[in-house]
Amino acid sequence: MKNGRNKKNRIKLGYTIFLFIGSLSVAAIPSFAAKYTNPVAPKVKVKIAPHAVWDCQPWNVAKDWGFFEDVNIKATIIDMPSIEQPGMEALVAHSIDVACLTELTGPALLPTLEDFTYFLIGDIWKGQRLVIRPESDLKTYNEFLEELGDPEAAIKATAAQLKGKTIVTQLGASSDAPIRGALSAGGLTWDDVNFIDMPYIEAATAFIRGEGDVFTGSLPTTQRTIEAGGVTMLSSGELGGAMMCFVNYTVRKSYLKENEETVLRLLGVWYRTVDFLQPKNPKWDEAIEIMRRHVNKASGASFTHEQGVGILTDISPYPTFEKAAEVYYNPESPVDKNWRKRARWAINQRVKAGQLEPGQVKVDDLSDAQRLYYKLLDLKIETEQNVALIEKELQKVEGEGVSEIKELLKQVKYLYSIRDYVDSAELAVKALKAVKKL
Repeated sequence: MKNGRNKKNRIKLGYTIFLFIGSLSVAAIPSFAAKYTNPVAPKVKVKIAPHAVWDCQPWNVAKDWGFFEDVNIKATIIDMPSIEQPGMEALVAHSIDVACLTELTGPALLPTLEDFTYFLIGDIWKGQRLVIRPESDLKTYNEFLEELGDPEAAIKATAAQLKGKTIVTQLGASSDAPIRGALSAGGLTWDDVNFIDMPYIEAATAFIRGEGDVFTGSLPTTQRTIEAGGVTMLSSGELGGAMMCFVNYTVRKSYLKENEETVLRLLGVWYRTVDFLQPKNPKWDEAIEIMRRHVNKASGASFTHEQGVGILTDISPYPTFEKAAEVYYNPESPVDKNWRKRARWAINQRVKAGQLEPGQVKVDDLSDAQRLYYKLLDLKIETEQNVALIEKELQKVEGEGVSEIKELLKQVKYLYSIRDYVDSAELAVKALKAVKKL
């Protein structure tokens, strides 16, 4: 594919060929069981450290289903607590290869840790909320809405109550977003509230035993406080983008430079897994059970299957490969959906808080995710184009060598069906050269 092709045209071209070559389609029924041993990808080891939250669980699903092995990756999954900085320090220290990091924390860590870049945007988490105790003198948004009858007035009145209160949370993590959003809505600043700052799991325990006035944390720890009687004061359903965050995955810049094809295969593994995390997929319930088991074990929560369905449907839906560009990279999207706008917003929040100097961190310093996404899309389209040419050439030839090329073509289509576009593109080029020699 020629460099500089308009990205929107690239996506349209991909859809056109995708529909034309029905035998390659993976949208309706993704390939699940391995059919071939990958003849192209080298065997590598990768250590992935997802957080013990729902958003990160496609990695565990992929591990349980053997999807890494299908692209010759021996993956070690290390479930981490929802604390971003230790994971990032382990990444930069070469103890792990993949870490989880939101766009809210990345700008603050980049000046000191330096050697990391986002390579994948997994989902947009909409599960942030502020929790109070049932006996609290603070009112909830719903109570104010019933009293005032005006959603905007109810948000402002709810948030204004935070003045002088103590919030129990882990600062410098994804919870900064709902706190800043709520303070802004209430006409308050960071200095108007007090904090008990500790890791999410410990923070939830402290709140349950009576410390502080308000809690906000990861979904598993928030669920623990709700199960202990906590009540939602204000949520992302009311504040919208200010209480959402993008769940991203990072690698070292040096690792990406030396292992870009492996990183592209990891993207393929992610999106292959996400195909099964769509509500109408027959493996949907099985995948949710795997995710639920890992989250509960790692976080101490007790999510039910029904709650898992609700999370994947309303709080953390995963866009497929075909939808990801529109969800994350559409320049016309609002700030709570477009990644670049959101990252710029996050950087500005750190500047306003005095944690960064103006111009110290730029959006392009943070991420290779968009470039890698479109590179994988190019390989997908290249595979589709070459398969069409191979099948056209095969109609013209017969005799010795045809059966070998047809078998090679089956391998190409299988690799394509598991979203291993790196290796399907390479094999397709090999098959096309071979058929032209007949």
